This record gives sequence, C-alpha cells and structure tokens, in this order.
Amino acid sequence: MYIRKVEKEAFILVETMILTAVCILVLSMYVKSIIWDIEKSSLYSMNEDLLYMAIEQMEGMNIRRMIVPIRQFIRNNDKPDFAKSLLIELMIDQEIDEDMEVIKKGISYEVNPSYAPMVLNQEEIYKLLMEALEDDNPSLLAMCEQFLNFYLYSIYPKYIDEQDYRSIAGAIHYHLASLQYIDIELEDIEYLYNCDQEEVKDVLETIQSIEY
Repeated sequence: MYIRKVEKEAFILVETMILTAVCILVLSMYVKSIIWDIEKSSLYSMNEDLLYMAIEQMEGMNIRRMIVPIRQFIRNNDKPDFAKSLLIELMIDQEIDEDMEVIKKGISYEVNPSYAPMVLNQEEIYKLLMEALEDDNPSLLAMCEQFLNFYLYSIYPKYIDEQDYRSIAGAIHYHLASLQYIDIELEDIEYLYNCDQEEVKDVLETIQSIEY
C-alpha cells in the first residue's frame, strides 16, 4: 500500500514537471514570436500590452540587431513617450553609439545613447518632495515618487534646468493632492517649495497632458 502511494506521488510529480516544462516552452515560443515581430519592424502594429512585454524581454538581449525598428519607433510622434524612453534606456545600458532622433509632443530631440544621461537622474526633485511630505503625508510622498518617475520617463530627453526643480516638485505635489481631494492651494505650494505660482502652472499643463 505504501509503495503504491509513493508511486502515485511520484507520477503526480513527474506529470507536474512535464506540464511546467510545456508551459515554459509555450511561453518561450510566444516571447520569441514577439521579438521576431520587433526584428521585422512591427513595433508599429503591436498593441501597448505586447509592446511593454517585448521591451521587458529585450533587457537581456543584444538590441543592436533591432536598431532600425527602434529608430522608426522613437521618431514617431504618435507612439507612447514612456515606451520611447524605455527603449532609449535599453540602448544606454548597451552603450549604443549612434545619433538618433526622438520626437515627443511634436518636439524633436537628438540623443546618442552612448553618452546620454539615465532617465532617473533627478534626485534633487525627490528630495524636495521628501522635505515637504515625509513627515506629514508619507503615503502621498510614495505616490509623488511614482508619478515623478513616470513624468521623467515621459518627458525624457528634455533638459531640466536646476531652477525648475522646485516648480516640478510643487506641481506634482499639487496635482496628486488634488486627485486625492486634499485641500491645498497654489499659495501653499509656493510657500512649501519656494517657487513661483506661474511656473507651477506651466508644469501642471505638461503634467495634465500626460496619460497616466
């Protein structure tokens, strides 16, 4: 009786291992088909879910063979700005030494990934948010950090002057606080971040145009 039980458990184990192996094989084939689509320049026809899945899989690959479709994608004004920055970041990681054009919101930027800065290199903006929110509202601070990262990916490679750090931090604070129905005025933001209201309003226009 004991032997039969052991045999049954062993059979179930082997069956589970086979099913797992089959699932891995199917997933691997699916991912390879996505990568093949990229190599055949079909980033244009790929929906956003598949697009971000493909970009994630590209992290461990040599993307030099995909430069042509990537070039076409990042200079298409209608493609997601966030995805463009992810692709540029992949090329930065692999030190792709080529001059490229990136178009976002109708504005053309020149970038060479071999010496371009990383996307998330604006720590001073987060420090300003921390000073204003860490003690009073840590949950809002976490939301602001997440949105700041998204904002930076969306506008990259636009240059951010140090003088704009305070208005950006203040605008993000104000925008997310408003979404959470937290009572706050632009005058409060002006005081907290020592910035100009009009500059905050300019950043808010950009923020509100971003699909989040």
